[in-house]
Amino acid sequence: NINHGTQSCTWSGLTPGTLYYFKIWPYTNSAANTNYKTDGTVPQTNGSTQSQAALTADPSSLSGFSYVTGSGPSASQFYVLSGSNLTPASGNITIRGTADYEVSVDNSVFTTLVNVAYTGGTLSNKNIYVRLKAGLAAGNYDNELITNTGGGAAAANVSCSGSVTSAAVAQITITSPAVMPGNVTPGTDNHILYISKIDVSVLSTTLQQIQYQVNG
Repeated sequence: NINHGTQSCTWSGLTPGTLYYFKIWPYTNSAANTNYKTDGTVPQTNGSTQSQAALTADPSSLSGFSYVTGSGPSASQFYVLSGSNLTPASGNITIRGTADYEVSVDNSVFTTLVNVAYTGGTLSNKNIYVRLKAGLAAGNYDNELITNTGGGAAAANVSCSGSVTSAAVAQITITSPAVMPGNVTPGTDNHILYISKIDVSVLSTTLQQIQYQVNG
């Protein structure tokens, strides 16, 4: 019950985004003697509760980031961030990278933290770029969470997975016959050395040059 005059009343536990109707009955007396006046026209009104704030990141996971040691960072990928019914009406959504992944709003400047402004309680679709940082040791970098927070909404996380692989080492085997007397001219520098075979085994890299030295 509300006393006469201008008063206010607060309700809790209402469902977001729902229309509620209210009727107001005048009354006299109090407690057990309260007498509600239900005859005649009963004043009524209605009102809607605000819809729940929401942030959405699509897709919610990114994978396949990779590079070979010494050649990072990885190529970037992106997800689309959006929001609705955000509070206050204007503000920022904060995007945080991790120890191994960095983020960007323009796919050019990458850092561990960026802010994206919204207005009117809405964040329109925004591309957020992610890449695996340069200079990491060989290994897997899986299930690391990029967090998107703000606007009174629950955090929207994006899981990132990738790897850094070790650079391949070329294995070189040179096979040659023994130097025979017939290949050496005494008293001169005319020596002939036959190299009959060079075997090179290289994994996942390009061999630019082979150098060898002959002494004798």
